[in-house]
Amino acid sequence: MHVLPSEDSWMDEPVHILDLLMQKRRQEDTAASDDLSDLLGIAKIDDPIPPVIIGNKKAAAASAAPAKETIKEGFFVLLDWAKYADEWPQLAKVINIVSPAEVEIHWYKGAKTTAWTPASRRMKGCKGGKTEPFVETVNTNVIWCRGFSLTPSGHLPKHIKDQVDVYFD
Repeated sequence: MHVLPSEDSWMDEPVHILDLLMQKRRQEDTAASDDLSDLLGIAKIDDPIPPVIIGNKKAAAASAAPAKETIKEGFFVLLDWAKYADEWPQLAKVINIVSPAEVEIHWYKGAKTTAWTPASRRMKGCKGGKTEPFVETVNTNVIWCRGFSLTPSGHLPKHIKDQVDVYFD
């Protein structure tokens, strides 16, 4: 003889099975949508939003990178030296690394928006206006931006101009 379950247990069991089936279906749908978003490259809701780069990707990467590379001969540096506090920006080319704490620089003259040229000064004790390159030895702690070159026309690169603007604000 076949025994039927009590009325209460009979009603609970199908609901429980139905809930389990619906839960399993939701998990499969979620897994399928995750697989589909991975295949299509669609970001998930919790993923951070990547920055939008307008223009040259290399220039954007260069401006985002901090200018704290090691100091190398032949590269340009920006300084904040109290001795020349009235001259902005202070630009020089590294000509010799004296020690890890000191470098010999050749000063350049110009402005943020004009071409830069090597600076010179009059030689002491000479008549006729003879000049020599304006070279000094400075401590590396006055250098706040390093490792860049001027453009072919002698101007500051855009990412350096932007850093100058930020530094002085």
